[in-house]
Amino acid sequence: MLRAYLRSRRWAALLALLAYGLLFLLYGLYYADWRPALYTALLTTVLLLGAAAVDFRAYRRRMEALDRLEAMAPDGLGELPREGDALLARYLSVLGTVERCRRRERAEAAEAADQARLYYTLWSHQVKTPLAALGLLLQDPEPDREAMGWELWRLEQYADMALQYQRLAAPGDLVLERQAAAPLVRRAAKEVATLFIGRGVRLELGDLERQVLTDAKWLVFILEQLLTNAAKYTRPGGLVRVFFEPGTDTLAVADNGIGIRPEDLPRVFAWGYTGAAGREGGRATGIGLALVRRAADLLGHGVSIASRPGEGTTVRLDLSRAKLPVE
Repeated sequence: MLRAYLRSRRWAALLALLAYGLLFLLYGLYYADWRPALYTALLTTVLLLGAAAVDFRAYRRRMEALDRLEAMAPDGLGELPREGDALLARYLSVLGTVERCRRRERAEAAEAADQARLYYTLWSHQVKTPLAALGLLLQDPEPDREAMGWELWRLEQYADMALQYQRLAAPGDLVLERQAAAPLVRRAAKEVATLFIGRGVRLELGDLERQVLTDAKWLVFILEQLLTNAAKYTRPGGLVRVFFEPGTDTLAVADNGIGIRPEDLPRVFAWGYTGAAGREGGRATGIGLALVRRAADLLGHGVSIASRPGEGTTVRLDLSRAKLPVE
């Protein structure tokens, strides 16, 4: 460390030697008495050595602090030392900013990993049900083809949701453009027609003549999830309506199903939250509406939900954004 310190201060040492040389040169040119020059050089040397000792102590303290930081770097830097030296303080400030960014990224990565773990745990649990049903149906000498088709459709829905979950993690294919809303709603309705037919629930499409700024595939995905939820929680013979509220660009998906309890409403978009209605029939994973919220945020669309137990639920998508912020 001493050698490193001397190397870092070599220019100061050279300047001191140059000052001594000039001092003795001047005295020599004027044939002056050498004793004042020697006393001056001796006193200056003592002061410089004292200052160097103090400076070396501070240098060693800083180097030891940096060694500790380097040792802690793999697990996090913790609290950074405070230094009076302006340049070093600036470096530590930059390092602190980098450390805070890394902590935030690690926290986000840990949260994403926890969500993924929860999602795939729930997904594997849910996908077992149609697989088990198919296994039982195949044991019958004359299996019910309609029932098998229904279970296969459920498997396709689960597989599609897993794919969309992966896409939401890194949405690099987002294409926002003006779209006619009616064809997108009809496409989503076609995808979930099997569910509506199987549960005996009617679907009514109202006024859908609007142009909206959105990404077609993601809006269809959102509508599929909302229609799937509406059908699952509507009794046979019930009705699900999709329409634009008069005079607005707010698209509503309304059903007259079992509804949601008031205490569950504030948390229905939370990750993994199922609510009482979902727990009672084992019909919910707590993922669908969370994905809807994430996709809506991605598109810049507002999403809200209103419901009364026993009367039904209405989910509203605000598609009114006219301008697109660009980075």
